[in-house]
Amino acid sequence: MIPDEETSEHRSMPALTLLQKHIHQRDLAEVIDRLTSVLLAGWLSSSQILTLGHYIVQAGEATDGGAFLHEMAQRMPQQKDALMTIAEQLKQESRLEGKSVKA
Repeated sequence: MIPDEETSEHRSMPALTLLQKHIHQRDLAEVIDRLTSVLLAGWLSSSQILTLGHYIVQAGEATDGGAFLHEMAQRMPQQKDALMTIAEQLKQESRLEGKSVKA
C-alpha cells in the first residue's frame, strides 16, 4: 500500500520494495521508469541488480521478460552486459522448454 514515490525513501532496498509491489502485473513496463531511476541512484551493487533481474524473470508475470530486460539494459548502459546475459539465459531456457521468447 506504499505509494511508489515513497519507495525511493527506502534506501536499503527501494528497487525490491517497488518490484514486490508490482511483480504480479502483466505489464511491468508501467513501472520501468521508476525502477530504472531507483537503480540508477546507485544504491545497489551489480550483483544485487542481477539478482533483481532474475527475480523479475522468475517471479514476475510479465508477458515478455526478455523484452523487459532488454529495455532496462537500454536505459542502464553500465548494466547492459549483465542484463542481456539474463535475457539470453531466459531465451536459452525457453528454447530448451520449446517456447518462443524474444530477447
